[in-house]
Amino acid sequence: MVYILFFLFLLAGVFVYFLVKIRTFIVRDRASSAELEANLTLLHLEMQKQEKEETQAEKSEVSHQGSTPKWDYPPEKDLVIARVSAGDEAPEGWELAILLHAQAEEYLGTGLYKSLEKRVATLPGIDKCLFKERELLLLRSSSFGQEMVVDLFWREFLHVAEVAQVQGRIGADKAVSSG
Repeated sequence: MVYILFFLFLLAGVFVYFLVKIRTFIVRDRASSAELEANLTLLHLEMQKQEKEETQAEKSEVSHQGSTPKWDYPPEKDLVIARVSAGDEAPEGWELAILLHAQAEEYLGTGLYKSLEKRVATLPGIDKCLFKERELLLLRSSSFGQEMVVDLFWREFLHVAEVAQVQGRIGADKAVSSG
């Protein structure tokens, strides 16, 4: 009977030992799972941050390359017209100077961009129009004020942008049909 009690006591001891070991293993497993989850979350946040920085670097690189602008049609007025100078700020003998964004020529194409001078000069109410520099358009009007002249120019620019848009579609259609 003593042997049976000793054996039962030994068996109970082994059972308790394994219960403690299993409990320790479960607690460690939960702790390592929580630690793993926290590490994965930190890794995910770091990857998002790095991706955001790369995207910003790409945008910055594209804007510094001077490549063809990615303006939508119709372009926004603020993207095309960099500055308007009137009165004393305009060059001598001119009432108004419109400084265009450097990429406006690329957006329209050289031929259409150069045609702006003649197109604007023939608008009713515009006395004279001249591209002094590539991006600086000088205007004189005895009929209209600054705001109206800028609006007239902007309407003509949008018209030329529409022509450029149509020409771009025609060129793309020909490339698709010949390919």
